[in-house]
Amino acid sequence: MDATMIHYSIVIPQRDRGDEVRRQLPPLIGMLNRLRLPYEVLCVDDASATPTQQLLEKILTEQPAMRLLVLDAPAGASTALAVGVAAARGDIVIALEAGQRYAVEQIPHLVARLSRLDLVYARRRLGGWQKFWHRVGRIPRAMLLGLDVRHPECLFWAARREAVAGIHLSPGMRRYLPWLVARRGFRVGDMYIDEAPVGQPVHDGRRNPLDLLTAWWLCRRWRSDAFHEVHASRDIVAMPTASAPASPLHAEPSYRAKSA
Repeated sequence: MDATMIHYSIVIPQRDRGDEVRRQLPPLIGMLNRLRLPYEVLCVDDASATPTQQLLEKILTEQPAMRLLVLDAPAGASTALAVGVAAARGDIVIALEAGQRYAVEQIPHLVARLSRLDLVYARRRLGGWQKFWHRVGRIPRAMLLGLDVRHPECLFWAARREAVAGIHLSPGMRRYLPWLVARRGFRVGDMYIDEAPVGQPVHDGRRNPLDLLTAWWLCRRWRSDAFHEVHASRDIVAMPTASAPASPLHAEPSYRAKSA
């Protein structure tokens, strides 16, 4: 498939979950075919055991739209996710946890929100004391980082490729991706998604309170090198003076804009 034609890039980071990926791919491929736009599925293997790698290589021969990226050493879901995003060729990048936790039929709803946003995260439905303690737990994030994304740990989101391109994620830092993207000037939001309580935990290292301080430091450290040109309010054409005619050997070069 021509890389310039790809519209959707699905990134699935995983470790030792080959069976779940095999069951996940048929409904995922079926849903992507219904969208009627070119796509690719990137499975990023976080240095799984040999049987899982052999199974993924077998799946690779069965699914022509699949690409398999293998990390040489275990690095966690954050690093695997960053590797997949860096290799993605689609205009829209969609991160999806391996397994059946998130129904693939919900992907079009995430993508639809990109008409007004650049990154859309899944948001769980909580109730009772679970909702209360979750609100308390996100107070430090809101105080230090400002943006309020309810469930940044969800490995289910959609983004325009330019919003997430070039972001390096060390272990555990995928939870702070929304703030890193927002700090670069992109629009970030979330939406309710149905979630099934199934599947193994994502391998991404233990939670560390210092990760929040690291994200805060990265957000403050990042700066943009963007610039804009200021144009004069009137047209001014520079002409050589009569006393100093332009020499053919020192004439200013002329430029022509290249056609697209």
